Amino acid sequence: MATVQVRLGGRRRTLLLGGIVMAGATCALALALAGSSSPGRPASGDEVAITPQPTSGDAITVEDAEAASIATDARALDPPTNVGELEAACRGYQANRRWTDLEACAHKLQRLAPKRAADFEARAAGETRSAPRIAGVEAALRVRNLKRAKAELDQVWTGSVAYPALKAKYDAAEGELIADLTARLGRVKDADCKEYNELLAKERAASPPRVATEAARRTPCATTTAPPVKCDAEKLAQRGQQQFAAGRALEAMVSYEAAYACNPVPRWSEKAFVAACNVGYLLKAKLHWRKLPSGMRARSVGICVENRITEAMLDAP
Repeated sequence: MATVQVRLGGRRRTLLLGGIVMAGATCALALALAGSSSPGRPASGDEVAITPQPTSGDAITVEDAEAASIATDARALDPPTNVGELEAACRGYQANRRWTDLEACAHKLQRLAPKRAADFEARAAGETRSAPRIAGVEAALRVRNLKRAKAELDQVWTGSVAYPALKAKYDAAEGELIADLTARLGRVKDADCKEYNELLAKERAASPPRVATEAARRTPCATTTAPPVKCDAEKLAQRGQQQFAAGRALEAMVSYEAAYACNPVPRWSEKAFVAACNVGYLLKAKLHWRKLPSGMRARSVGICVENRITEAMLDAP
């Protein structure tokens, strides 16, 4: 029993000495660290704390750290967006006609929805390309230069959101010009259509082709057949007679006018007058009526009356 107690006492002394040694080592380490601190300032708990080192399995290389930093920066600059949100943003730019923003939005959408992105990109490109042309049409319409407006309009992308309204605006302006030219052509028509043709040629040079073509269709002027160098009035009149008999009174009027231009005798003008009355061509009828002597007027006015052209109408200025 005494032997056991001696052994236990020896163990206690050993443990006690070990504890004293460990405490002394800890104090020595604390004093060493305190001595390494800057003078005049006690070391903080953070400064004396020992940073745990990763084990060999958790070691991080310099390359890994750089890659992690780059990935973090990329996520901060270009946060992930789902397809629906990005499409909605693109549609908003399109609705507000912000074509540059739409192009950038479509570029972002390309990696998520290539087909939809292609539609947005086509829209942005077409609208951007058409923008200066649209401005050109508007500017030309403001100064009533329809020839320039038509040239610019032909360069506008027909798929543009602005095209339908712009085309309607141009068509309205062109319609007004056609109506105006039609009235002016009616005022200058005469037997030989000289002023008429001069006005028409001038308008063809200054306006889109349709303007002169449509105005001439609405207010026709039978162009006088230019007399040949050695014209034959009798032959021209004979052709007019054949045309009149075949029911082509307007063509007959032109042939009789050509005969009169070749040999200005009253009977060819009378024939032209009768042909004009048959087709209800009041302006031409009035022109030839003024060339007729009173005897011819008396015998031919009945033809016009039958076609609702009265003598009072023929005598009107």
